[in-house]
Amino acid sequence: RRGGMLVPIVLRWYWWRLNGYGFAVGILSGTCVSICTKLFLPDVADYLLLFAALPVSLTLLLIVTFSTPPTSPQVLDKFYRNTRPWGLWGPVTGKMRDPEGLRRVEVETTLD
Repeated sequence: RRGGMLVPIVLRWYWWRLNGYGFAVGILSGTCVSICTKLFLPDVADYLLLFAALPVSLTLLLIVTFSTPPTSPQVLDKFYRNTRPWGLWGPVTGKMRDPEGLRRVEVETTLD
């Protein structure tokens, strides 16, 4: 039943471009699809219903994310420095103003 929330929750850590609007729409659409499928298809196993919620959540998340402005570079810079996520963060790390700080983050991340 919570499968519709999987896509936005995972993507927020691995993809720099996902913004708050895309995240919110991904969560809401996935949750709505999960609830509706459970109401109208009560005898279908939960793991099969996941295949209904995931594509809807991903599609709407992508549409809204690319239709709205990205998160500001300052917020992304601060988030990256604090959490050090791995994934598709190249555009953020490429614009960081402190190359020495970035090198320290990369060394620390490698040691983790």
